[in-house]
Amino acid sequence: MELAPRVVVTRSLRLAASIALLALSRSPGIGAQNVAMPKTVPGFSYTLRVASSSPAAPPGVTGGAGSSSYVGQVIWAGAHGRVDIVEGGVDKLFSKGDYLIVDTSHVTVVHPAQREYFVVVLNGDSASRRLAALGAAAKLSDDKVRIESLGPGDTVAGIPTQRFRLTVAFNMSIDAGVIQQRLGTESVTEYWVGTVPGLPNNPLLRSNGLGGSALTGMFKTLAARVDSAAAKMGSAIALRTAATTRVVLGPGQVIETEQSSVVSDLKQTGIDQSLLMIPAGFKKIAMPN
Repeated sequence: MELAPRVVVTRSLRLAASIALLALSRSPGIGAQNVAMPKTVPGFSYTLRVASSSPAAPPGVTGGAGSSSYVGQVIWAGAHGRVDIVEGGVDKLFSKGDYLIVDTSHVTVVHPAQREYFVVVLNGDSASRRLAALGAAAKLSDDKVRIESLGPGDTVAGIPTQRFRLTVAFNMSIDAGVIQQRLGTESVTEYWVGTVPGLPNNPLLRSNGLGGSALTGMFKTLAARVDSAAAKMGSAIALRTAATTRVVLGPGQVIETEQSSVVSDLKQTGIDQSLLMIPAGFKKIAMPN
């Protein structure tokens, strides 16, 4: 059964807003390059715990409807990292036993049991292209970006932190000919940031938004404003985050999502760089819908 045009437009709007807010608050990008590198290099390892809850979301691998969580064992060296999922997961994307290869622009989700992988690109253009395929045009307006310093925070993973609050809000309108729709979004993210000598400000622990060069399409200008505001946090690492996002679809139609992350067991270690590459013989597949 085909969806009515208004339903398709609404889902596309929600997808576009979700991609933008996810990227602007904390956005892992992923990808692996098969280039010659020394086998073992200095790096870091840590445990990353992520949880999210939204009444509008499908059931997660853990938790009830609208909730999901996962625990990942992370290794990081230079501009590349890997997250081995040891508990939980995200429905249709990854679960225990899978792993993610991460760099500054892509996430490669690897299913070793099936010898398969797929690539996720979080740059905002995918949402724009999907809307264009529907013959629709979308634009942002009334965007607001604000950063606040909240003073000293808790000690996280043995590191003293400073606490900040980043608020990003905007309206999105879509014109699909006879169908026009508008939604409002607001994301409030609190960061506990600390300085970890030698650990680069990588996408998994980014404390300064997402660079405008990575988030493109209709969100590029907004992303640049977010990076400019969040630069007040300096080059510190986000060791803990707590975010609340509200999407207003219309009168009485509000979707609220909460997401949190926290780092523990942080230590320096040698990293085998072969672990940061896709194994030979694995098949690339399409990203699940």
